[in-house]
Amino acid sequence: MADSGQNDLRDRLHRELSEADDQFTAELHRQTSWSYWVGPRNHQLILGPYNAMQLGTIYRGTLLLLFAAGVTFTLVSQVTRELGIALIVGSLFALGAFLAQTWNLMREQEFALQNELVSDVYYRDLRRYAAQIKEISDRIEALEGTGDGP
Repeated sequence: MADSGQNDLRDRLHRELSEADDQFTAELHRQTSWSYWVGPRNHQLILGPYNAMQLGTIYRGTLLLLFAAGVTFTLVSQVTRELGIALIVGSLFALGAFLAQTWNLMREQEFALQNELVSDVYYRDLRRYAAQIKEISDRIEALEGTGDGP
């Protein structure tokens, strides 16, 4: 009879552990996913130091000049046409890579600042679910340690 009670308790603890793990996983996914906010928050981007912005401006200006040179070479003659197409395509790819890296850096800085300012609020539920999972796992281990076998 006591063995049946331990099995019931073990089953209940495994269900609680599964539910706590599901909640933890859902909260972790919610906290680590990003989305695009609508409203004034979109315009509050972290842009970094001015020297990086000046370097970015020079880089974008250079890409614009290469693009214009490519268009010019494409239209001037048949001999320079291939070079012009290469300059156009290269400048477009380079601009795309630059914008992707800039966007990534801005999002990383935004997340770091957000995490620094409000991490206690955001991770409160994750800590609670993790503690719940640990507590239930410890109880299962203690229960299995006192039992005669599986």
